[in-house]
Amino acid sequence: MTHYNSNFASSELRAFTARNDNETIHKDFDATFRSKCWNERNSLKQIIKKHKDQNIALIGIDLPECDLDGSYAPVQCRKEKCFCVDENGKRYGEYEVNRYSKDAEDMNCRCVRDKFLIRNEQTKNENMKLFDIYKCAKNGNYRPKESI
Repeated sequence: MTHYNSNFASSELRAFTARNDNETIHKDFDATFRSKCWNERNSLKQIIKKHKDQNIALIGIDLPECDLDGSYAPVQCRKEKCFCVDENGKRYGEYEVNRYSKDAEDMNCRCVRDKFLIRNEQTKNENMKLFDIYKCAKNGNYRPKESI
């Protein structure tokens, strides 16, 4: 099934989504409107589809997870590891865990994303240094509240 974007004038109406085997592949849509994450994801899906059409099974390919706005989702997994990334897909240093561990099950990277957002704001506001005391768990989540 092909969907059309009605935001374009009729002469500029372009197909942008085709569904094949319950997978969405974006195509025929001006690449400038697609994010880096969606472009990477779509390219990999096309490679997978091309090989599938030739009866070649590809294993070990991890598609990037994208948020609805097209940015990279906070948690990405590759091979045996899951790790935290910023909106542009750049890894946050040491925040990674084994993909099949308990830490990966509830991984959301909120702490590390908040920490870097606050760190960027600190240059504008000295009062933000208060948030330097927060320490994130190795999976990038907030640590559970510690009792005293």
